[in-house]
Amino acid sequence: MPRDNKQTIVNVDFDGVIANMIGSLIVLRGGGIRYEQIDRFDHPWILAGGSQRFGQDLRNPMLYELMQPYVHVDRALQGLMDSGYSVNITTARNPNLREYTENWLSLHNIPFHSLVFVDDHKWQVGPHILVDDRRRTAVDYATTTGPAIIFRQPWNQSQVERDFAPAEGLSFPLSEASDWRSVVEQIRHLVNVKQLVGHA
Repeated sequence: MPRDNKQTIVNVDFDGVIANMIGSLIVLRGGGIRYEQIDRFDHPWILAGGSQRFGQDLRNPMLYELMQPYVHVDRALQGLMDSGYSVNITTARNPNLREYTENWLSLHNIPFHSLVFVDDHKWQVGPHILVDDRRRTAVDYATTTGPAIIFRQPWNQSQVERDFAPAEGLSFPLSEASDWRSVVEQIRHLVNVKQLVGHA
């Protein structure tokens, strides 16, 4: 397959971009809220019971049995890799969740080159392309590091989130995608623009 990217690295978030963790968390906790009602990244329902309960939920094997990948993420990542892109799963999860995360990725045949655990500052991974569901992370990345794509979720579309992380003073492109087909199209567009500018 043609390699159209000159070894572009794509850093892809795990929860909310590859894996529907929030949907499975709602089922695990017995409901009480609808997916589309999670209108903030730090929604009180997610944090109910504090960080200790949330940490316990993330170590609950049932969560991983319930958790499903977003539609076509496996095909999209494989297509990028087949075209020569390097795909890193870059997550702010606690590193003690590595085994749970790796087992889930293997179970669902999610292709990737490396699994990288970072804190909330994803600029640490370098100036590549970031795909993330957290608006603030994507805005910070596009301000300081490189192009970013916001994977649309209810928690990154609310006015509260837009006010919290306004897309102002960006140094790099910032866009949004509602599905994995759109993500791939935008990644290829970003790389083509970069190559054109480089040859201007």
